[in-house]
Amino acid sequence: MKYALRRYGWLLAALLLALGGAGLWTISATHDVSLSESELQSRIDSQLPKDVALKGAAQTLLQSVSVKSANVQLRDGKAALAFDVEGWLRNGKSVEIEASALGVPKYAEGALYFAPEKIDVGRLAYQGENASELVGRLAGKLGNDKLRAALEAKAQKADDWAATAVDAALRRYLEERPVYRLKDDMKGAAMKAALEKIAIEDGRLNVTFSLWRLSASVIGGLASFILGVILCILIVRAFLKGEGIEISAC
Repeated sequence: MKYALRRYGWLLAALLLALGGAGLWTISATHDVSLSESELQSRIDSQLPKDVALKGAAQTLLQSVSVKSANVQLRDGKAALAFDVEGWLRNGKSVEIEASALGVPKYAEGALYFAPEKIDVGRLAYQGENASELVGRLAGKLGNDKLRAALEAKAQKADDWAATAVDAALRRYLEERPVYRLKDDMKGAAMKAALEKIAIEDGRLNVTFSLWRLSASVIGGLASFILGVILCILIVRAFLKGEGIEISAC
């Protein structure tokens, strides 16, 4: 009877260890993501419109900037974005801006962000007063001679200045708004994730991650493995105490 119990104990321990090993095997895996143009567009649309914080010299000319829409196209191994942006000048007048960006997504901290190689700021449509006139008028109101001289020098290139400000605002917007988060559709928690591949092919964004993750199967496998080890220890201890004589008779 003791021999039979011990034999079943070893079988149970072996089963637990096997289940544990199978569960722990899934701790390391790859995760493939494939997003179509329309799926990316839907993710972008859900985050718009979005106000973008201004910093530095851009605040001298612009009071605020808001990204109204961004249309994405996947082509020639790159992602192209066309932006409609609305800005508000310091005089309270609005400016409508069209801009475009070209680049590929980059991976950082469990998310994919659009990383433009360049941003082209195209049409700048002002309401009532253009940027050059605004800068010149502001310069005339300043009592600081050095600052006034600097602004007057800028007045001739105010459109370029506005375009630079919009460029910086759009880059900040893209850095802060991921187009995909790994946790959105992955089962379990990723303890570590690394990017293996990212490519734009046949109108789709294809990404492969290598993961160390904590899922239900991993937790169950760890518990089974621990129970199997404990059971093995108990069986060996029982044998060493002299309760395993029946085994030597086989």
